[in-house]
Amino acid sequence: MIRKTAVVAICCVIVSAISARLLAQDSGDKESKGPVRMSVRTYGEYTDNRDSTADGDSTFDFYIQPRLDVESSWAGKDGRMVFYYMPSYRWRSDPSSLQNENEWFHDVGVDVNHNAGGVGLRLNELFNYTDDPAVQEGGRTLRSDASFIYNRVAAGALMDFGRVALADLYGQHSIKRYDKKEVADESDEDSLMGGVYLRAKLGGKNSAMGIGGEVGEQNYSSAKGLERGFTTAKFVAGLENAHANLRTSVRAGIQTVEYDDAALGSDELPSASASIEYIQTPEREMPGNRFALSASYGLRESDVYPFAAQKTTAVSALWDMEVVPSSVMLTLSASYRLGEYERDALPAGGSVDPNTGSLRAVGDETTVVGSLEVVYKVNSNTSLRGAQVYEDVDSDVRPSFTKNTTRLALWYEF
Repeated sequence: MIRKTAVVAICCVIVSAISARLLAQDSGDKESKGPVRMSVRTYGEYTDNRDSTADGDSTFDFYIQPRLDVESSWAGKDGRMVFYYMPSYRWRSDPSSLQNENEWFHDVGVDVNHNAGGVGLRLNELFNYTDDPAVQEGGRTLRSDASFIYNRVAAGALMDFGRVALADLYGQHSIKRYDKKEVADESDEDSLMGGVYLRAKLGGKNSAMGIGGEVGEQNYSSAKGLERGFTTAKFVAGLENAHANLRTSVRAGIQTVEYDDAALGSDELPSASASIEYIQTPEREMPGNRFALSASYGLRESDVYPFAAQKTTAVSALWDMEVVPSSVMLTLSASYRLGEYERDALPAGGSVDPNTGSLRAVGDETTVVGSLEVVYKVNSNTSLRGAQVYEDVDSDVRPSFTKNTTRLALWYEF
């Protein structure tokens, strides 16, 4: 059944691609896209592990994603605002007994930038609504309503003091709210973060050294009384260089964490990050070859319930290759992440596994992800994408799994 469904859906994507190519040939490339733009993306996605479990089931998903973009500028284009709305429909060929065959998602976003007198202001708003209604069978409710909203607001100000220094102030607030009370009681989230980074320019505009500080707060709702929230503070110093095609950055410092659960107390650990990026032709839309490598270490929110936080070591690499100039781009990417889940990050009431009655397992979780993507740009309005993604999670704190995902997509802008 899966193979038959996948073949039919892939054929639909191919037919859509041919149709879009004909439309694109008729319309031609547009010199100016204007302040209002419409686009649509359709793609099929097959995975051999639908639920990311040890013995996963395969499924095929088909998505349709129309999108509206509205752009406005002012003050001689020193100010710019982009608004977008993107509803998404997903059909799943083989949902589990706790999943829906049809599902809707809604994304709304606003990006605002304004430059005046050496100060660059920015505001980014992202709102997402996932319509995930209850699953019922034979008059029985198998899963409660899990619909939720996610909202993130980020703002910042970059102040340029000429050849002397730069100051970047930034902040972000995000919330996640579920419709159903019994789900919200354990799954609602709040996150707040703000910081400042000061750069002193060295020998002109290409190099800089800097110092900065950042504070953050992570909160979770819990009807069971598990205090999983925490507050962090980070202090770092760094060096940066941006010269021609090459950009490098190194930052290191110290991070402290104060847990909401008094029994967990506080902790202190190093914080570090480094990155290097090479872009062959940064002025072009397709920048030719691009290579990026980054690494980091620090404390962040947990991916495994009921841990409050994890200490994370992460390394990632990306290589973009322009196979056919202005037409075909090949992207290879890989990432490695080690998450350390310690007993010191388990709140009171969460140290015992209710399924076994014994102490909850602690240890490491290693995640390796590799992907290959090919983008064929038919013209300025039409592109085709194909991707293959491999994921391997080896965990001491939850079931390990591997997952393969294949994706074929068509994008067309009217």
